Amino acid sequence: MTVQILFAAGAAGVTALALLARHERLLVKARRQNVLEPVRDLFDDATFETDGAGIPRIEGRYRGRRLKLDLIPDTMTVKRLPQLWLSITALKPTKIADAGLVVLIRPSGNDYYSLAQHMSTHLDPPREFPWECLVRGQSERSRATLQAIKTVAGAILSDPKVKEIAITQRGLRIVYQLAEGKRGQHLLLRQSDFEGTTLEPQLLAHLSGELDTLAAVLGIDLVEKSS
Repeated sequence: MTVQILFAAGAAGVTALALLARHERLLVKARRQNVLEPVRDLFDDATFETDGAGIPRIEGRYRGRRLKLDLIPDTMTVKRLPQLWLSITALKPTKIADAGLVVLIRPSGNDYYSLAQHMSTHLDPPREFPWECLVRGQSERSRATLQAIKTVAGAILSDPKVKEIAITQRGLRIVYQLAEGKRGQHLLLRQSDFEGTTLEPQLLAHLSGELDTLAAVLGIDLVEKSS
């Protein structure tokens, strides 16, 4: 009888934990959908989408610039809490064929979202950059791009929340730490919950300005001209 009682109690505990996990997943999904809400109405001619996990994305015109916002939940790195990265991309051809580059800060080997994996040429970081960074380019021509941006990029990278700067033929991108997950949620339910996290208009304006500054040293104006 004692064994049966223990078995029943254990089964009930497992069921309760499963129900709790399901409830928490639904809450997490709902919260994720709200992360970009504060800036949604700041975009014109925009598309707003969410994936099956409730992760939203926006692509549209922001103050005359064509921007794409993506959220990247990162749970891959061992011995670290989940991270929520914001990828902000200015969609503007750069005319730097085979001269693109990526600067990745504190590479872990699990940075699956980084564009560095698509770059084959190793570049030595200039002294303006943080010491713990990886710089990779498309080709030897990327050295000229690095020389052009090193001062401006170094200033951007002085913000410890900036994870990556990327310049490609299609545009310019900054990956920024928007939030860090809760320890309890992660340990108990292995979920990446970023409760209360939102992208505020001031931060969007700041990061858009950083992209403007980066583009300017390459002779690129991100503002679309009216036809």
